[in-house]
Amino acid sequence: MSVWIRLRRWVLGRGLWADAERNSRAADRLDAALKEVFRR
Repeated sequence: MSVWIRLRRWVLGRGLWADAERNSRAADRLDAALKEVFRR
């Protein structure tokens, strides 16, 4: 789980998902997308 947090922090650090962090639903969608990508 720490991998997702680290990855999301890295992405957010780049300012690409600054709005998504404020919108919990968008952040959840980002987490789900990342998990789906790395599941393959």
